[in-house]
Amino acid sequence: MRVQLFCFSIFLIFIVSCRKALVPENRYPAFGQPQQSVQVKTNNLYFPDFNPEPPLTAVKQLRPSSAPQQKLQVVGNILFVPTKNGKIESYDLVKLQRINRYKIKAKIRANVTVAGKNLLVAKEYGAKSLVLLNPAKNKPVWSAKLGSIKSVPKTAGDRVFIASLYRGIFCLNLSTGEIQWQHKTASQLHTSPAVSPDRIYQITERGNLIALAADDGKIVWQTALLQPGLVDPVLTGDQLICATKNGKVFAISTDGKIDWQFRCRNIVRRAPAVSRTTVVVADEGGVIYALNRSTGRLLWCYDVGAIIGTNVVLGKKYIIIGTLEKKLLFVGLETGEVVWELELFGRVRTDPLPWHQYLIVGSEDNYIYVLREENR
Repeated sequence: MRVQLFCFSIFLIFIVSCRKALVPENRYPAFGQPQQSVQVKTNNLYFPDFNPEPPLTAVKQLRPSSAPQQKLQVVGNILFVPTKNGKIESYDLVKLQRINRYKIKAKIRANVTVAGKNLLVAKEYGAKSLVLLNPAKNKPVWSAKLGSIKSVPKTAGDRVFIASLYRGIFCLNLSTGEIQWQHKTASQLHTSPAVSPDRIYQITERGNLIALAADDGKIVWQTALLQPGLVDPVLTGDQLICATKNGKVFAISTDGKIDWQFRCRNIVRRAPAVSRTTVVVADEGGVIYALNRSTGRLLWCYDVGAIIGTNVVLGKKYIIIGTLEKKLLFVGLETGEVVWELELFGRVRTDPLPWHQYLIVGSEDNYIYVLREENR
């Protein structure tokens, strides 16, 4: 009898441990570079090959335990959803079903970045605020005490770059979690850095754009923008696009020179997106601006009549944004007109995420909508 109970206990432990895994061990072959790895490193949500023709229809509604955070991640066919009640949930996008969920201690909100076969989890607060998590075992590989973090971790090779709210910018070894350097700043860091192979670009609350050497964290140059930066700097080629609290948009070359600037009508709280020829910016009042990438000249502006809740996402032909009026909008990149809208049941604060022929949209009604063209 004791042997039977022991075997049954081992079986239960095995089942529970399997259920706890965000990604079971046999799913590891699906891992690799996230589909949006370039967009994550540069903060530029431009997807030139994404070209669906509206209207789109929902093929599945996934229900996380709470509203999703702003950033989703896809790697292979696995979607990772950090939620506002302190969980990370994983979904199979082929089967369109949840794999599992992982609870962060004390229900702390976090941002997530895929790093090889692991996840970098950056927590808003807590003693160990940056964790490299093995999703097959739900166990930390390492953790680091970096203070409160509101930014998204970035990777380059075997290094992790992260902006801490009060303690500056850190570079850590991805394999071991060892801090390689720390660059302290005089002001808070609410935004995520943009990363190139040899430079880290960060905008501070005091309105300074700084470029750091990736190897040692020393300042290469610093440009004063005179107003707080509220959104992530966008890196595209040899240029950075930045926006400040007073509604100014700057194009700055990667040597620190201001190429041009443009003034929006209202505060800019959402990151712009940049195509090969156009910079698209949305201000707090719901006005979208299309600017010539080389000169900053206004091509068109359009008031969508709604408060924009997401960063700007660009496909091949359309600007895609979510609003606090519970709508997903497709706006023509050439014309500036709203060509299609989808009314949801919650405010849209999660950045829309293209994945193959699908568009993944999170809403504050606690749903993830998987959309695709109606005629497919």
